[in-house]
Amino acid sequence: MMSANKPNEREKTMIEIIDALIRKCEREADYWRNMRVELTDPAFQTERPREYAPAPKPADIGDPTAKGTADLVTPKQLGMIRALAREAGVDAELECGFVMKCGTQDLSKRAASSFIDHLKEAGQQKAGVA
Repeated sequence: MMSANKPNEREKTMIEIIDALIRKCEREADYWRNMRVELTDPAFQTERPREYAPAPKPADIGDPTAKGTADLVTPKQLGMIRALAREAGVDAELECGFVMKCGTQDLSKRAASSFIDHLKEAGQQKAGVA
């Protein structure tokens, strides 16, 4: 007869899977924690050269994060952000963190529109149009 405290093979497998998932989540949490430090640490911000349009002032757009799902950035806006960032030669997520202090997925529609304008100006200045 089996002991009540000793797990069987199926339980051992499940425990191993759960442990692996926990380790994966911890690694991802560490990654995003480090990204947040890089985005908010002044040492990282001052080393980054800014050759194009200045960032919009937070007072101009208010709080850039969406208040609900109805106010969330649209897939079309996200596609536009990624395309314009690629043309401007910047990483969309890092630029959004630097300019808006949040990720692209967290933007409100209004903030996304302002960020798109920022990326357009950056792309024009990179191309030498502006």
